[in-house]
Amino acid sequence: MPFEEKEMMEIADSSGDSDFLAFAADGKGIMIAPQSYGEPARKVLFPEASRFAKWMKAQHSDVQVQIARDYPTLDLRGNDVWMPVVYLAANIALPLFLGIVSNYLYDRLKGKLKGDRPIIHLDVRYIDMKSRTGKSLKFAGDIQAFERAMKQLRDNNFLE
Repeated sequence: MPFEEKEMMEIADSSGDSDFLAFAADGKGIMIAPQSYGEPARKVLFPEASRFAKWMKAQHSDVQVQIARDYPTLDLRGNDVWMPVVYLAANIALPLFLGIVSNYLYDRLKGKLKGDRPIIHLDVRYIDMKSRTGKSLKFAGDIQAFERAMKQLRDNNFLE
C-alpha cells in the first residue's frame, strides 16, 4: 500500500553532517541531537527528547544514551509525536534501533484516545554498513504508516 500524501519516508545521504560523523566515529550507543528549527534557524531539541532518553535508560539500560543538554526544548502543542534527531554510533544497528522506537511508540501511544491518529516524526542518522557512508532515515506518518514503512524496509532487505 503506498503512502498517503501526508506521509513521508526518505533515505538520504548525511555525509555532510560533521556532528553526526564525529559521533559515529568515536561514540557508543545513541546521541539525541539538536535540530535547526524556525526562522531564523536555531538549534533546539524536539519535545520527545528527554522523555525518550528516560524511557531508553529504564527499558534499555544496556544502550548508552547521550543527550545534548545545552539547547532549549521546543514546546509544540498537539498530539503529534516529534521524536528527537538521533545519531546512531557504529555499535547500534538501524534495525535494532527501529525496533526500540517501535516499542517506545507502543508505550507512548497506548493511552491515546480512540479516534486520535497522531503523526510520528522521526529522523535517524546512521552509518550504512554496505557503503560505509552516513545516511539519514526520515519518516512522518501515523502508526499504521510506520508499520508499513518498517515492513517495506524489511521486504526490500534494507534492514540487513
